Amino acid sequence: MKTIKLDHTFAQQVLAGTRRIVWKIFDEKHLSVGDEIQFIEKVDPDDEGTWHAIGNGTIQSVTEKCIRDITEKDYKIDTTIRSKQDIIDNFREQYGPLVTQDTPIKIVQFSFIAAQNNSVNDVTKATKITEVKLYTDGGSRGNPGPSALGYVVKDINDELLESGSKYIGLTTNNQAEYQAVRAGLAACAQYTNGTVSVFLDSQLVANQMNGIYKIKNRSCGQYIKQLSNCVNILLIECHLLTYHVNTIKRLMQW
Repeated sequence: MKTIKLDHTFAQQVLAGTRRIVWKIFDEKHLSVGDEIQFIEKVDPDDEGTWHAIGNGTIQSVTEKCIRDITEKDYKIDTTIRSKQDIIDNFREQYGPLVTQDTPIKIVQFSFIAAQNNSVNDVTKATKITEVKLYTDGGSRGNPGPSALGYVVKDINDELLESGSKYIGLTTNNQAEYQAVRAGLAACAQYTNGTVSVFLDSQLVANQMNGIYKIKNRSCGQYIKQLSNCVNILLIECHLLTYHVNTIKRLMQW
């Protein structure tokens, strides 16, 4: 079952029955008609402990076009969107200058059945697996400069479970690498309470997470601390790579 994560406002609108549309760009999950979906509310986007399942649904229709080709008819099915600029502004908060008039977008309509006070862990417990592999990368143009992260989660048989990417504003290369690991571990927590083998090409981050390097930089220490919630429930093993699977690089293109 695929998941769609919603911020608190969006989730409440879905529960109230006023939203049955989601607009998606850079759709790594390849949403299509007939897919069964679990909807997750991110009450606090920075604290996975507050995330919970609000219900399940099925994708009823998918319309794909470039943002510049959106028409008045498209706005009528979702009254929260009033213009193409609204769409660009909303998505630039997450993806930055990646989003333009020529960016492809999916208009996804779905059915929805509310859950009975289930958390993410309650709903997915039966399907949790013992081990996953996480591939991450983060990078900056300029160091510091405009930055992005990407991650891919796979099972031990290399079957894709989830992938994601995000524009994260102005950071350094090291900060982008840390944020990539953090985002990837948050995704992994949905699939396992066991072992996560993390593969990345940052010697600094890998060795600090493995306890080989001491953490002397204050900002690095803050990022390690932010990872603690995930690390507390997962057995983390970091592996250093000299290259990454092409999927990661493709997710991070801008």
